[in-house]
Amino acid sequence: MKKQFLRLGKGLIGEQAWMLEDTMHGAIFQQKLATKNSAYSHIRWHIDFPATHILAPVVSIGIYLDASTVANGCLLLVPASHHFPPGRFQAPAEPIEVEPGDVVCHADRIYHASTRPTESGSIRRTLYLYMCAGEYPGENLPFSSEKTKKSVRNLFTAN
Repeated sequence: MKKQFLRLGKGLIGEQAWMLEDTMHGAIFQQKLATKNSAYSHIRWHIDFPATHILAPVVSIGIYLDASTVANGCLLLVPASHHFPPGRFQAPAEPIEVEPGDVVCHADRIYHASTRPTESGSIRRTLYLYMCAGEYPGENLPFSSEKTKKSVRNLFTAN
């Protein structure tokens, strides 16, 4: 399976692409529950990596384990926003609804978010892989500073 994802990454960002898998934070399993006490019910607007990041350019590959709909808080993105100046994007965002087993790829600098689910008790699970064409940080080494990791954690906390 790794070969197929690597081929996908190379097709999207070039032959120099490599999979962020053997460094810290290499893959992310995301589980979004629509429960009353969930602190992780939505994700604020963000980009994954700025153009100046050591790993950039990066393509995020989302492998959906469950259906992802507007009702359960699907991915929202602003088309072509990776071409806009940082922090400047125009609405409207487009919902990306998918079925289990679907794969969605997006550029590292595209603005995206996820809304709160409106469907009680729903679940949305996604496995994210990252294809990079920037500098390889080294096996078992982090690619982000503590400050950056804190700002990323803040994306997933309740307002």
